[in-house]
Amino acid sequence: MKHVLSYVVVAALLVGCGPSLNQVARTTQAFAVQQRCSQGPFEIHVPAFGSKWGEDVTLEARGGAIDGHSTVTIDGTKYDDRTFSNGSVNNAACMLSDADRAAAVTGGNPVTMPADTSTATSTTTNSNTNVNANANASVALVPAGLPNNWLYQTQIAKYHYEVNDLSGLQGVLKRGQDIAIVFWSERPIDLQATTFVVVHSEMVAPDGDAKWQAHLEELKADNEKKEREAAAEAKKKQLEAEADAKKQRLEAEAKWREEERCRAAQGADKKCHDEGYKTDVQRLAYVLKPGETEAPPEVQKAFDTVKAANRAASAALKPGAKGVDVDRAGRKVVTDAGYPEYVFATGHPIGFYTHDLGPLLAPDWPDYGKTGSYTIEADQTYAVEPGLRTELPWVFGGPVGLGLEEDYLVTATGSEPLGKPQETLILIPSPAAP
Repeated sequence: MKHVLSYVVVAALLVGCGPSLNQVARTTQAFAVQQRCSQGPFEIHVPAFGSKWGEDVTLEARGGAIDGHSTVTIDGTKYDDRTFSNGSVNNAACMLSDADRAAAVTGGNPVTMPADTSTATSTTTNSNTNVNANANASVALVPAGLPNNWLYQTQIAKYHYEVNDLSGLQGVLKRGQDIAIVFWSERPIDLQATTFVVVHSEMVAPDGDAKWQAHLEELKADNEKKEREAAAEAKKKQLEAEADAKKQRLEAEAKWREEERCRAAQGADKKCHDEGYKTDVQRLAYVLKPGETEAPPEVQKAFDTVKAANRAASAALKPGAKGVDVDRAGRKVVTDAGYPEYVFATGHPIGFYTHDLGPLLAPDWPDYGKTGSYTIEADQTYAVEPGLRTELPWVFGGPVGLGLEEDYLVTATGSEPLGKPQETLILIPSPAAP
């Protein structure tokens, strides 16, 4: 059984959700069949009111159990189709009797099937509803009185339209448009106790047309505001997505450039790393003064000294050696060249951190504790960075610190550079005069 809540009940459920239109019945008409047993098709035409806020046409069967199918068309265009039923239909009165069945078997008198033998007619109950207008397609219905009580109430067909937003005004039927209902059963049904009732209602504004119009305009403004906000939010998310995509692209490009730079530097750069491994290098350069073609002797000597100290330390970097041994080899080159002893360690381990764990290439000084006394092993990596401090006549403020740092891998027999070591002092041309 198919139950459909009336729009009055729906409106009641929506209390507190804003105003709603009232459904007001304007005409109620009842019809019955001319013969007890019939299956249709039956056809009812209802001219539209053309109400400003919409209208409703509901066809019900009141009385006995009934089932079947229905369609609703508006000016020939299908609006709805459905199957209806309210329980088990008792068709005993519309079936062949035992005598008729026996006569048919023994070749007796012809069988007369109970059926609607009436001819279809056109019956107009009033100016609003035309029953059986199509005499060639439908079985006749006749006007009847409204039943006072009934066993079953079955909704057969329904047209409903109401204007709940301004755009809905375009869908309102024009006065006189044809609302056609056709319904039928798949077999003859006992309709003796069944009355078909058509209720034609219009949708009415609860507080008058002006207030409902204002309400719809307010809804439209609110919806437009929500649409603008949604569009703005969508635009914001789009811009954020574009910005994020751009950021990722720039980061990828920067990473690629960095990788290219690191490859060009053969891995020897303080900021270069691969799969989490770090490097730590220093390079020594001199900016030529106007007219100079080479570095002053003081600068060239300093470079030659730290380069020699770096190479001496790397030569001492081998499995079995201790950090103090490597530090001593590099430090001796600097002091033998006449420079004061530098005040930091000659080198340190590198790995997942620029200054990683492991034996420190450090002197046996209290500040370094035992870090220089540990044994160096194969496959360890180190940054070797001896340096010096020297006075340069054209630099004010005291001695200048100069250093050269290279990265090395400890092999089975010694060490090898991880990148291309600096062999000559880098000379940078003098900047153009402003």
